[in-house]
Amino acid sequence: MTPILSLSPLLQAAVAVMPAPWWGVPIIAGSFLVIGAVLGYVSNSLQDTKKAKREQLRRWDQNVLDHTSRVILLTIQFIQDSGDHRRAVEIKPGEPLSSPISETTLSKLLATYESLSSELVSMRLVTTAEVRAQVNEVRDNSFLLLMATNVEQMHEDSTRLTKSLDALESTVRKHFGIS
Repeated sequence: MTPILSLSPLLQAAVAVMPAPWWGVPIIAGSFLVIGAVLGYVSNSLQDTKKAKREQLRRWDQNVLDHTSRVILLTIQFIQDSGDHRRAVEIKPGEPLSSPISETTLSKLLATYESLSSELVSMRLVTTAEVRAQVNEVRDNSFLLLMATNVEQMHEDSTRLTKSLDALESTVRKHFGIS
């Protein structure tokens, strides 16, 4: 006859299902509650940090776009004012620059140049190195146009300034991934 295998008393004690102690359920539930709260806090903290970085980047990008649009408008206005001043000076060749028309156009030209220079300096502070190089080129070419002494030089400097403005615009578009 084959012996019947019986479980040892130690094995029987380990396998036997015992009721949970009265304090087990609250401790397990409380630990899950604490772990959930910690994970929720960490998750919200990470999301808030990412959101703040995105918002800051959006503000910087908007700042660059605002400065770029003002630089474009002021440069176009500066080129037009330069042409107006050149035509005012040509109206009375040989006369001193003190005629009322040329004084008005000169003061308008200088005011536009001052606004453009201020905007270019502001733009240099908030842009990348690649865009900053184009801003410097626009600044240099606008100064050359302001200092031009004859019609041919004004025309060349105006063309050069227009090309550098187009290069600035395309560089900003490239910076933002706009084709």
